[in-house]
Amino acid sequence: ALGELIQKKFDLKDVKIETSLAKKTLKIEIKPKFPALIWKAGENYFTVYDDGIIKDKISSPAKYGLPTASRGTTTEVAIGEQIISKGQMAYVKKLFELFNFYFKNIDIRQFVLTDLESRQVKLITSEGWQIIFSLDLNPQSSLEAAKAVLEQKIGERSKLQYIDARLKNRIYYK
Repeated sequence: ALGELIQKKFDLKDVKIETSLAKKTLKIEIKPKFPALIWKAGENYFTVYDDGIIKDKISSPAKYGLPTASRGTTTEVAIGEQIISKGQMAYVKKLFELFNFYFKNIDIRQFVLTDLESRQVKLITSEGWQIIFSLDLNPQSSLEAAKAVLEQKIGERSKLQYIDARLKNRIYYK
């Protein structure tokens, strides 16, 4: 009960409290929450946690080393607002974790999620082209397929606009 109260009051991930009457000790173990991604709204940046809720406005997003996401528009956001679903969050985190394994020397500029219900995630690369994913397909398989198309079909990346990996066993590109 006290642990739950502390957890809610200080917005912590977990709190464990152990007491020992014999040793006259009180042991409190606290696990803080850490941001899962950075949300970009216009020129402003915010931390977002695993629950998809905007937490704090920040000034230097690069120091976090987290994926950056946005709506792709200038939509305003508010602290405490759910901006991304848990499913979208898990998908973005997995893409962020695996991307550099498949695409060497290319970085992720940002992810674009149009709304909370969207089943589509756009990954915009540092080179300006994008890969469009579907939450309904395995992120690892989609990255593998996009990489194969990039290596086998696309010679010059400077003219590439997008790779569409939203359909199972079919990849489109322009």
